[in-house]
Amino acid sequence: MHRIRHIGLAASLLAVSCAANAFTFDQDSYYASSGRTISQFSANGTLLDTVTPTGPTSLGTETRGIAFGGDGLMYVVRADDVWGNSGHSGVDVMNASGQVLRSYALDTGVSGNIAMGNIAFAGDGHTFYVAGYGGVYQFDSQTTDAGHKIINDSGYDLAVMPNGDLILGQEYSIARYTTGGTLVSSFRNLQDPQQLTAGFNDSTDISLTNVRGIAYDASTDTTYVSMLGYHGGSSTQMSHKIMALDGFSDTLKGITTYTYAEDLYAPGNGQLIAGSWVMPPGVFDANLQASKPLGDHDILFVTAMPVPEAGTSAMMLLGLGGVLALRASRRRA
Repeated sequence: MHRIRHIGLAASLLAVSCAANAFTFDQDSYYASSGRTISQFSANGTLLDTVTPTGPTSLGTETRGIAFGGDGLMYVVRADDVWGNSGHSGVDVMNASGQVLRSYALDTGVSGNIAMGNIAFAGDGHTFYVAGYGGVYQFDSQTTDAGHKIINDSGYDLAVMPNGDLILGQEYSIARYTTGGTLVSSFRNLQDPQQLTAGFNDSTDISLTNVRGIAYDASTDTTYVSMLGYHGGSSTQMSHKIMALDGFSDTLKGITTYTYAEDLYAPGNGQLIAGSWVMPPGVFDANLQASKPLGDHDILFVTAMPVPEAGTSAMMLLGLGGVLALRASRRRA
């Protein structure tokens, strides 16, 4: 039996509340994972409540990456704070009260780095992936089956494109893989045709260095990447950057500075959420203009419930919304 654990924004159609706890899954909220707790923030960045996952689990003590599945539940990556730890890493499936409903274990560790242990769902709402020190694993939330490794290389963060391809952030590169784990392409350097880095980068290109966060926004066809970066004296200051790329390409179209930006998540509405090792999580618009911090302390892992795309995911949400509405009408009757 294999078991699996991140920050999120939830859709109102899937709103779930718990009478004994103010913590909810709500479209207008943001979520973050740190230590052993999940935090909920309002649209203006105010901390609303926290919850600690509880229930039968043999997974690690630390919460890491979080994501919402198409079933409206939160999937929380768990790991022990031990480098390369195996046997105690996996994903817990949690409702809004914090109750762990089921778990998926990993036979390898995700703890090669404090920024490892990210999770991403495909557009179908049930296929999900976990990246870490031991590689990338694929799971199906519609079953209780153990996941299987599809990529042997370690990775920090990952995102899923509309066609199902994976984008994986590795230490010195960004790679694209098919759903089966076959490498499509990768690159180690970025081009800056608009000279967006003029004045603080004396090179004609940008070397990907200490890549940490990856996100993809289908609504703007943008890949986002964060890196700890590098500097070369007074003329090259490429440390602590979040960058926007044109589609999945090496072409830079936006850049900003955010200290120790780690996990990234794009819910599909033009926003970007960034976790940090030393700063409160930040929310950015499509032009990488910061709008607000979430709370007042550093949190590495962030997410939001995705804005559904047209097609399968949207129909799934509408179907669930109809069920909830029917149940509500019956209760009123």
